[in-house]
Amino acid sequence: MSYAPNQTLHYSNSDISFLGVPLGSSNVADNASTIRLSAPIVSGYRSKESLRLPTIISPIATSADNNFSFTVTNLLPGLNYRVQSATNLNGWMDATNVRPASTGFRFSDSGVTNGKARLYRVVSP
Repeated sequence: MSYAPNQTLHYSNSDISFLGVPLGSSNVADNASTIRLSAPIVSGYRSKESLRLPTIISPIATSADNNFSFTVTNLLPGLNYRVQSATNLNGWMDATNVRPASTGFRFSDSGVTNGKARLYRVVSP
């Protein structure tokens, strides 16, 4: 779809006229109809459920034996997730892999010491 200089820019749509001239032809050039008819098909490629982000919620706890734990929620049951840890934002390493049967799980890290700060994130392949 291209336009000459000084033309009004619209998708071709035979239901709309400009200066009495239809902006499209219902059997040849009707982009508005094509978009309207294909929208349900395109929107089905990725469900809203797959757009959920894992959420780490409180309480975050550290026990006397240096176990650090937190709960991860807002997951899709049956998908694979990895909890990763790092001491900086460049060196992420897998701490565990999990395939939860429900929408959440509790993660514990027994390798916590009083050394450097540790960062955590939850990713799905």
